[in-house]
Amino acid sequence: MKKRSNQGIVILLLFLLALTSCRTTGKAYLYSESSIEPGTVRMKTAAILPNRLPVTMQNPEEWRRKNYRIMKEILERNGCNVISYETSNQMFQQSGLPMEDTKSSRDKYAELAQNLNADILIFPYYATSFNGNSFSNQYTSIGSLQIYSLKHNDFSARIDLEGMTKIAQWPTLVLPLVGVIAGLAAGGSDGAIVSGAAGVLTPLYLLLTLSPARHAYDKSFKRGLREAFKVYFGRYPQNRNNFETNESTSDNKYAKYSIEELQILKKAAVSNSDYEKAAEIKAEIESRK
Repeated sequence: MKKRSNQGIVILLLFLLALTSCRTTGKAYLYSESSIEPGTVRMKTAAILPNRLPVTMQNPEEWRRKNYRIMKEILERNGCNVISYETSNQMFQQSGLPMEDTKSSRDKYAELAQNLNADILIFPYYATSFNGNSFSNQYTSIGSLQIYSLKHNDFSARIDLEGMTKIAQWPTLVLPLVGVIAGLAAGGSDGAIVSGAAGVLTPLYLLLTLSPARHAYDKSFKRGLREAFKVYFGRYPQNRNNFETNESTSDNKYAKYSIEELQILKKAAVSNSDYEKAAEIKAEIESRK
């Protein structure tokens, strides 16, 4: 009974050591367009699009899909509708958007947003890096989100984010030594139990930390994206009541039109590249649904 008790203690300590040896942290920095008032930026419907910059990581499509799901969950918790991944990508490929930021390209962003029926376009950039030594392995996920506002026909913000998962490796150096010392101190049959356990502690620890290492970049991206939207909604709070009050109390020049007429007016505004007017009409149509 005592032998089993000692073995159980060793295994429990091993699990606790593995759990406390993995740590994930994140940070994000927001850069906003000073000419855009934060209270005027509305994110009711968002489209998450492919990278605008060249891909610098393996399996880029896998990361686009994974991070799309993470952002979709975050945005929906904040009351935002998110257009499906397939629809956003298909419309993006058809739009023929250039890489550079020019007036011409921003008109294309506006047209894409209108076609997607979105207020906000989110253009992400992703990268990963690894740094390891005898003491720890560090898995870093890096991203940058450029956020385009249809209402302003401009990028309202850029968020640089970073998530890092660190998995300690020092236990693989310390555990065998601790086991031998503990075995000598215990002596007798107890010492043999502890010394025998010391022989398998290191491979068991490596096995326990293998799964966290495999998903380390996922955890890092998730933490970084959470931090990114925390700072975004801190800068651009989405107070639905304020939006509805402002829209209902202002002079509504579109009140006399039916939804069918508004749809025609919106298409005409897009054709004339009057994206501010098109955004106003779109908001009016949505307010009646």
